[in-house]
Amino acid sequence: MILKTLDDIEIRKNRIAVRVDWNVPIDPPEGGKDGYRILDDSRMRASFPTFDELLNRGCRRIYIFTHLGKPKGYDEKLRTFPLKHHFVKIYPRYDQKKFTVLDNIRFDPREEKNSGILAKRYAGFCETFVNDAFSVCHRAHMSTVAIAKILPSCAGLLLQKEFKHLSKIRDHHKKPFVIIIGGAKIEDKKPMILAFEDKADWILVGGKTALEAEKDANIKNQKNVILPVDYLTNEQGDKWDIGPKTIKLFLAKITGAKSIFWNGNLGKSEEKGFEKASVEIAQKLAKSSAEVITAGGDTEALISQLGLEEKYRYVSLSGGASLEFMAGKKLPGLEVLLK
Repeated sequence: MILKTLDDIEIRKNRIAVRVDWNVPIDPPEGGKDGYRILDDSRMRASFPTFDELLNRGCRRIYIFTHLGKPKGYDEKLRTFPLKHHFVKIYPRYDQKKFTVLDNIRFDPREEKNSGILAKRYAGFCETFVNDAFSVCHRAHMSTVAIAKILPSCAGLLLQKEFKHLSKIRDHHKKPFVIIIGGAKIEDKKPMILAFEDKADWILVGGKTALEAEKDANIKNQKNVILPVDYLTNEQGDKWDIGPKTIKLFLAKITGAKSIFWNGNLGKSEEKGFEKASVEIAQKLAKSSAEVITAGGDTEALISQLGLEEKYRYVSLSGGASLEFMAGKKLPGLEVLLK
């Protein structure tokens, strides 16, 4: 699988539509009519190398496409103006003559319907399209698929980097290979767990996913899957983190691994006292000599809080897209960028 790159499209003097994922964590979480505070701008900064390269190659203007939150139609609280103002402050090469940050692309319901009519509207003022958001490539939306079928298109530098690292850990990992799965939404995690039944040495499952996996015979009986043997509970008895015996068990399986893929925190790490397992695993991986790839927003946020980003081979910004890619599924947003 080979993706088209910036070398495959005409950039000089062209207006470029760039799909980014600036769906950053904000306060308040649902946005606000008077604006919102950006809690972590790493997703925005990750786009800068692509912008730099487009400017270096003499593009005429860059139109930035992104979504924010999950709006149901137009929502004043989730407009992109605060993102634009922050971008102006943090991007050294910002020039109002060179950049336009479009409003939330998901305000128009045709975006998620992969509307060709909407794509033609945007294609009317752009000559080329660059997708720099691997994290939304599992969605067949207008800003990932329809517009890419109309305009000459390619992958941006960030998307290429995500594709490279995830492809390597999926297809060319060194053994022993350990996968760590946490978080919620077992429906998102199950295909990957099953796909690696004969490829991974161990699959360590925590978080809410583990609670649901205990009821799933296909996962529970898979020979390389290890589920928790104990939990930490809150005052109501809810299982909010894996327990000390499980942490010890997981750490033992990680020791000696040469390749590790981690997606999803192992407990309700946003609650004080229930972040222990995720923190211990993160610190263990930071000291490991293995090739470590992590993915998922919550896991990326935890690693960032601990200041461990530089300790891993790669920290992916993709969640659901990385899981589907690892499971071997075809991602619509990638398929349209193939040579």
